[in-house]
Amino acid sequence: MKTSSNLTPEQALLFALACVNLSNDEFCCLSSQYNQGLYNFVLRTLCLRYEFYVDASNGEVLGINTEPFPSM
Repeated sequence: MKTSSNLTPEQALLFALACVNLSNDEFCCLSSQYNQGLYNFVLRTLCLRYEFYVDASNGEVLGINTEPFPSM
């Protein structure tokens, strides 16, 4: 459960975006989840899919997975 000392999902997402130099208009959010102190975001750009794990207490990006996103 989210406590008042945790970042909001929007704040946590900003840390993730900064980590890979993306701006708000360069991605589409496929999913976001909060579980046991971690935010998990799955985003895509025109050519990549990103998965981020962000510590909800301090915004530290603990992990990033990337893979090519197939064009249609």
